[in-house]
Amino acid sequence: MQTARKWSLDGWRGGIGGTTHFDEFTDARVISGLLRSERADLVLQDMNFSRDTSGREGLDLLRTIRDEHGAVPVILITAWGSIGLAVEGIKAGANDFLTKPWSNAHLMQSIETVLSLAGSGGTTTSRRIPRRSELDAAHDFGALIGEDPEFLRVLDLVGRVAPTEASVLIVGESGTGKELVAEAIHRNSKRSERPFVKVNLGLESMAEGTNGLAAIPWKLHLYMNWSHSIEQIYSGNVLDMGPWMHAGLPAGRTGVVSALEPVHAFMFCGIDGEVSNTSSVLAWNERGYHEVFRAWEPDRRVQFLKWQACPGTRARLWMSVDGDIVVQEWPKFTLNSLNDSTFVYHHECYVTQATIDMSARNIRKLFKELALQSENLEQGIEVIIRYQVDGEIGGTVWNEIAGTYATSPYEERAIDQGDRKQIRLQYIGRTDDADVPPVILTPILEAFARTPGKYQWAIVTETDSYATTEMGVRDPDPDEFLEFLEEAAQQAQELKLTSILKRLDDKAVIVELPRGSIASVDPDGRWTGQVEFLIREA
Repeated sequence: MQTARKWSLDGWRGGIGGTTHFDEFTDARVISGLLRSERADLVLQDMNFSRDTSGREGLDLLRTIRDEHGAVPVILITAWGSIGLAVEGIKAGANDFLTKPWSNAHLMQSIETVLSLAGSGGTTTSRRIPRRSELDAAHDFGALIGEDPEFLRVLDLVGRVAPTEASVLIVGESGTGKELVAEAIHRNSKRSERPFVKVNLGLESMAEGTNGLAAIPWKLHLYMNWSHSIEQIYSGNVLDMGPWMHAGLPAGRTGVVSALEPVHAFMFCGIDGEVSNTSSVLAWNERGYHEVFRAWEPDRRVQFLKWQACPGTRARLWMSVDGDIVVQEWPKFTLNSLNDSTFVYHHECYVTQATIDMSARNIRKLFKELALQSENLEQGIEVIIRYQVDGEIGGTVWNEIAGTYATSPYEERAIDQGDRKQIRLQYIGRTDDADVPPVILTPILEAFARTPGKYQWAIVTETDSYATTEMGVRDPDPDEFLEFLEEAAQQAQELKLTSILKRLDDKAVIVELPRGSIASVDPDGRWTGQVEFLIREA
């Protein structure tokens, strides 16, 4: 059954003049017929007309409107909004997508923008291209020179979009005039009296011919290569995502990001090491980069990547490596190869751990032994562990722990590296059975950190208001002496200790609060007794 209401909005600020009438329908079946018999300036359309909240009904109606009624503007509204539904609606031809509860100001702004663009003469491809003289008479395009029909079509679009509040994305190669177009939009907008602010994203600082060679959308972000790294672009923000961040790739393995391939859980990155470095393919899972392929020779350059989903069997990652085609199978129905019992493993793998300094880089340590909790280890299915310490870290020299780990579930072996500050571990897994991999569950490093040794001395001194030194110099007044020690302790002053004892002489020290004990007091208030205090080596 059709339900309809008519209502009007007098003097609406949208600029279409007079009284604006609205027809409201709750039966989607009558809308198409109504649009054939009456002219509509705008359709505000809900996405759901029954208990189904998937939005399918709304998308079907939107496609019908687009197929039968061309360019009539449509704004979609739903209480069950999602990014996926919004993207699908925009792809189907909606002009905007709003979720309930909406902001009235946002709704009115959307209506005004959509009607302003629609009222300016139809779509860019269907309307007549104005002559240059007509465009110059209506707009300020002084800095934009040219009369090519495609260029005039761009100027026409600039002139129509500039007075609206619509967001504008300008794309084009370097040097094609994107900034001039942005300035023209500003000059012809309602903000023309305000400053035109340019925001430098910083990408110009490393202008290279390979920039932008690879670009993909993944998880609502745009990713593109820039120099030897990857930039994430989202909502006007640009973030560097590596892989040159932190420690970066090892020496001899760096290169240009030549290809990007999005998959549901990974973004694959092709690293082109060019002719001198070794190329590779990395998988990024938003927590770190994992190498999944390394070229067999330094001049074998990774050029293209393509993921192939194979329903019912394993997915494949295809790689173009210097003209050769390489394919890599992935586990079936899982990203964890251990969950695919039929998966065939490589015979060797390397895992290099981050540097370990126990959050105390400058403290000396004893790295005693490394225990390994594992599965499947036996003769022929083994783990070899190597390490670097201090100045060796980052270099090519590795020290191998004596003996291989070939016993599961637990085995420990000595390292015995004392007077060290840092260590980096590398695990090499090897198997002679492609069906059975070595599984490392937990490496346990036993180490001991030595904090710097500091001496301290407990001092007990006799004090007397009338005492003198062996040189005949009068001792300090006991009260003045106590005040001096108290002030030095409260302010943590560094003092110099002088003594006839060699172990105490010429030491930088700090003192703790002193304690005085009075033995006697004379009629003038002068006293004798003892002062006890603790001296610590600074």
